[in-house]
Amino acid sequence: MGLLFLLLFIIAAIIFATESSRLQTHFGHHDLINGKSYFGLNASGAAERMDTEFQNYQIHIMENDTEVYSLTYGEAGYSLNRAALKAELSQVIRNPQPGLHLMEKPENHIISYPVNRSDDVFAAAFTSDKLSGERTDSTDAYIRYDEEQGAYVIVPEIYGNSIQNDAFQSLVSNILDQEFSDNDISEKLYI
Repeated sequence: MGLLFLLLFIIAAIIFATESSRLQTHFGHHDLINGKSYFGLNASGAAERMDTEFQNYQIHIMENDTEVYSLTYGEAGYSLNRAALKAELSQVIRNPQPGLHLMEKPENHIISYPVNRSDDVFAAAFTSDKLSGERTDSTDAYIRYDEEQGAYVIVPEIYGNSIQNDAFQSLVSNILDQEFSDNDISEKLYI
């Protein structure tokens, strides 16, 4: 009986030592980063996974409650700065809470998303020709002579739906900048 307890104690000590040394370089089951688990990954692996997930998040452009364009953050020229992210994740790993965390609830570490943007890719991704639907320019009302009526008539103004690329890009950029500053990036963003 005593030998069985000794054997169990040795096994528990080995597991504890292995877990303790692994937790110095990898995320444990109790660590969440911005609400997501990266259990078993080191800082580099977690940064790579976070960037891959981030680049696959969806942007949906809506007009009159209808989707007119959809793309991913990656297709829009956005990625995470993996080196900066790895440094921040390493800090979380190096500063664990003391004690054994086998039965504790997860601790959520809020970190910032170091976002990079390729301006060329962004500009190419957000042009008015990418939007579905027919576009018409706005025109002011004007007066013209109608030969059938033999009188001048007012041709009403037309409220067009054409979009200038600069205004479109500025709108999307401002919305995404706000999204990134919140540290709560949506997997599906509707604009």
